[in-house]
Amino acid sequence: KIQSRKWDYVILQEQSQGPLSKRDSMFENGKKFDAEIKKQGAKTILYMTWALQDKPEDQAAISKAYLDLAKDLKCQIAPVGNAWEAAIKANDKLVLHNKDKKHPNATGTYLAACVIYATIYGRNPEGSPGSIGKLTDEEARPLQAIAWKMVQSAGK
Repeated sequence: KIQSRKWDYVILQEQSQGPLSKRDSMFENGKKFDAEIKKQGAKTILYMTWALQDKPEDQAAISKAYLDLAKDLKCQIAPVGNAWEAAIKANDKLVLHNKDKKHPNATGTYLAACVIYATIYGRNPEGSPGSIGKLTDEEARPLQAIAWKMVQSAGK
C-alpha cells in the first residue's frame, strides 16, 4: 500500500500492547516501514497507543517505546496515549475505553482524532465542534485543550 501512491503522511501504530510485549519487533518493523515511507517521499507519524483501562500504570512504558522509536526514526509522534492519560487524570469520571477495556469509545476516539489533527496540521483543535464525536461542545473543549497541550509537549 505504501508504494501504491503518493502519500503526505503514513501513520504507524503497533498493536496496543506491542510496546510492552514485542518492543524489539516494534522497532525492527517500524524501521522497515519508515524506510519505505521515506522512499515514497512521505513522512512517518507514530500513533502512540494507550494503556488498558485496568492497567494505567503501563502508559509510561508504552509512551517511552514510542518516543524512543520516534527519536530513532527522526519522525513525528501523535501522543494519543499521553493525551488519554492526561484527560483521565484531569477528570477521573471520564471514560475513554469501550466496555472491553481496550478499544476506544466515542469519547476516546474523539480525543485521538484531536491529537491526530493537531499533529498533522500543527494547529490547535480548540473550537472544533464536539458534535462530530457525539459530544457537546462543552464536553469537547477540555479534550481539545489536552490534545493540543500533549502535541506541543511531544515536540520537545
